[in-house]
Amino acid sequence: VFAEGEEPAVIRAAWGFKQADLGTPILVGREDLIRQNAAEAGLNFDELGIEITNARVSDHNVEDTDWLYEKLQRRGYLRRDVARMINQDRNYFAATLVAKGRADAMVAGVTRNFNMALKEVQRVLDVDDTLIGLSILLARGRTLFVADTSIHELPGAEELAEIAIKAADTVRRLGRNPRVAFLSYSTFGNPKGAFLDNIRDAVTELDRRQVSFEYEGEMTPDAALNPAVMASYPFSRLSGPANVLIMPGLQSANLSAKLLREEIVEGSLGADAGVHHAAVRVGGGGEYGQPRDGGLYSPVGDDVRDAHQVHVGLGVDGVGDPLADHSVPVDADSDPVHLRLLSWCS
Repeated sequence: VFAEGEEPAVIRAAWGFKQADLGTPILVGREDLIRQNAAEAGLNFDELGIEITNARVSDHNVEDTDWLYEKLQRRGYLRRDVARMINQDRNYFAATLVAKGRADAMVAGVTRNFNMALKEVQRVLDVDDTLIGLSILLARGRTLFVADTSIHELPGAEELAEIAIKAADTVRRLGRNPRVAFLSYSTFGNPKGAFLDNIRDAVTELDRRQVSFEYEGEMTPDAALNPAVMASYPFSRLSGPANVLIMPGLQSANLSAKLLREEIVEGSLGADAGVHHAAVRVGGGGEYGQPRDGGLYSPVGDDVRDAHQVHVGLGVDGVGDPLADHSVPVDADSDPVHLRLLSWCS
């Protein structure tokens, strides 16, 4: 279900999703406006069988209001507040479709900022496990995953280890072989510092858990990404340049991701992304701006209505049809592509 179904970028995404035969898109919005915007984009929904819905035509409003009110009544919400959410707010309406099993996945966040969209979805869908933020940076030559860019401000060793595990799992689901680097200002103790213990303890925790992916740290970005620098550390457990970067804190993670997006150096980042099934994908339209071309994409795989796996993040520049072969082809001269995911698994 595409919560902001009236937006041209969302309509194109739904059309591409259907063309790739990945499922049946459900657009939330006013049917006349959706069809008008689709026609202006040269898309014929009748030929593709894309569904359109909204609270006005739904037969489940009372049922959904009762269900959500039961969840929120002890969290400061009156029934009329919940009725307004279901009847007037597309994020709540669409998230309820997922929660009630009438949709398998959700895409949102094109017209609202990241944090607002996330909070709205979290009021509807329950989370029983660790929530992390994962940014994907795509440009000439490589794909980099950066965590945690959204949730944990000052993660401890256990949290860093959990972030690495969740990020590596997401990268595997995207069709990549994760090589995880715990980033720092220090590479294997040089220079020494007072803030390295958390990172070292996180590496020790992964040793204890005997995880099945490559990981190493602490290390500076060049030691993680540059083969020439990596050669100075033959004992490193990484078989090649890292593609998953675990930052020591939220500030460094968020700032690094945005700096790379704005001022990327040619050859430093990568070119394509795979598909990961998700229950909710929320874009940061208000934070990152609207996509320019191709807009947003919503790859969805197996049925996850019970798993409630949630991935947050759209803000895609310069992408063509990202769904044709489950990848995002990026021309060598194109702008960097930045996607942000927020992931939890139950």
